[in-house]
Amino acid sequence: MNAWAAASLTVLSTFLGGAIAAITAVYLEQRKETKRLSQLRNIIKDGILDDLSHSLTLYDRIQDEWEKSKVVWFSTITEFQESRQTYTQHRDYVLLLNNQELRKKLFRYYLKTNEQLNLAQYQQQRIYDIGRKYKELLRDIGLRSPELPPEESQSLAMHIMKDENAELIRLQSDMPQTVNRIFTFKAEAQEIINELVDLKC
Repeated sequence: MNAWAAASLTVLSTFLGGAIAAITAVYLEQRKETKRLSQLRNIIKDGILDDLSHSLTLYDRIQDEWEKSKVVWFSTITEFQESRQTYTQHRDYVLLLNNQELRKKLFRYYLKTNEQLNLAQYQQQRIYDIGRKYKELLRDIGLRSPELPPEESQSLAMHIMKDENAELIRLQSDMPQTVNRIFTFKAEAQEIINELVDLKC
């Protein structure tokens, strides 16, 4: 074998060795990335499953609290909002879940439940605010006109707050529907749980 052939063979061997090393490195990197993405999918999946499983008990609690007190408890709403941090803070990672319909269901579920929970919190806060304003007004009337009988003080306060009173009547009529709509999401949460459990990551 002449020197040129030997040199060519050396160059070819070096090239092939380098190519094999590069292909192996790319393959190993791809496997590493695939494994990392699979781990991320499982983390997101488990986080959302934890939230939805916990929410099933919160739906029951909201309904139970409402039946007992006709009040939506802010502590339960806050617990709802806190428990969904996996989804709200890592929403981009939900795109890694390899089921487009499920991703759409998750988006719609969190959007609709958020709106309904915020509405319940707003309505309950307005009821508290109107009640507090009415008590303060009654106290002020009592201080300014102590000679007025309680019935007249109440009638005067109701007249001054006629717009708020109309709002209060509307809120008290709307609140049961708001709570019932929140509770209907329990079945949707269970359906998504079932699909997530079956999802292969």
